[in-house]
Amino acid sequence: MFLFSYDISVVNEGSIGVTLRSRKWSIINSEGEEIIVRGEGVVGEQPFISPGETYKYSSFCVLDTPFGTMEGFYILK
Repeated sequence: MFLFSYDISVVNEGSIGVTLRSRKWSIINSEGEEIIVRGEGVVGEQPFISPGETYKYSSFCVLDTPFGTMEGFYILK
C-alpha cells in the first residue's frame, strides 16, 4: 500500500463569493485501475470563498501501486 499526499489551493479570482459544494476525483493506479471519488465539499467542509480569498487544504489517497495519477474537478456555487 502506498500513500499519496497532496496540497490544494483554490483561489477565487471572481467578483462574487462561492461555496465549494462538491468534488469528483479520478484516481488511476499504474496498472490502469480507476477509482472514482465523489462527495460533498472537501475534508469534511463546504467552505465559502470570498472574492480574492484562497482556501487551502491537504489530503491523501491510497494506491496499491507505487505510481498513479489523479485528476478531477470541483462544483462551486
